[in-house]
Amino acid sequence: MGLETEFLLLGWGLLVAIVVNALGLPRLRTEGPATTDKWKVAEVLGLWSAAGVGVAAIIVSSWDSKEQLKAIRGQLSEMQEESRPWIGPTSAALVPKDRGEPLRITLSYRNFGRQPATFERHAAAQSFFAFDMGKPIEGLPNWKDPKVFHPRSLCETTSAYTTAYPSDLPLTFEGGASKDGEVTDDKGQNVSFQSLVDAVTKKQVLYVFYGCFTYVATGKHEFTTFCLILDPYTIGQKELSTWKVGFCPYGNDNGELAQDEAKETPTEALSTP
Repeated sequence: MGLETEFLLLGWGLLVAIVVNALGLPRLRTEGPATTDKWKVAEVLGLWSAAGVGVAAIIVSSWDSKEQLKAIRGQLSEMQEESRPWIGPTSAALVPKDRGEPLRITLSYRNFGRQPATFERHAAAQSFFAFDMGKPIEGLPNWKDPKVFHPRSLCETTSAYTTAYPSDLPLTFEGGASKDGEVTDDKGQNVSFQSLVDAVTKKQVLYVFYGCFTYVATGKHEFTTFCLILDPYTIGQKELSTWKVGFCPYGNDNGELAQDEAKETPTEALSTP
């Protein structure tokens, strides 16, 4: 109930009192003392009825105000939740061809919220899935194999902390397989970097780049996992450096970190507003 209902109750109470008075006054002039006493009693009852309705309106108003206050508090909490920090990727691309690193990826990300994301850090890894162009990517068994694909395992990272402030300008970092690093296939076997580049180019292997952002938002440890693929369905492009980078069918998720996953985050982060 709102103010309209309260005024309506008061109005009905006053109307009862007015009707009683209007009916009683003519009789007070023409009838005897006994009748007068009856109408005085009726008038008193009418006034008490009006008062009772008024008290009921006050009680209803008090209860209604409490409910409205609860609703307002709920809306404020919801607004705060919506404006909390949230880290996520915005775009990704292969590094320039002249770098001589055909599988290195530059990932852009930003804080989409309205408050700073503190103690932000990230980690990334890569996998190479045996791939058949005649079968759908989402049906590859590797997505279900934690030995070759487990983005959440990268949420517990020891990289340096930073603060990601709300901004339309993205932050960036580089990751992925490097010609100077050790690379393995989906069976965990060490293989030459060039052999994997050739297999990806021939669309025999799917190149998967995945990782995790961790940060503190409104006193809670949060994570955002990401997963990207070098899209083998890039139309009409034979040169690997021109392939598009797209999102995987799995591995893009977010939520609150479990206590054991957040154990390396400083405890003072929990008091961050």
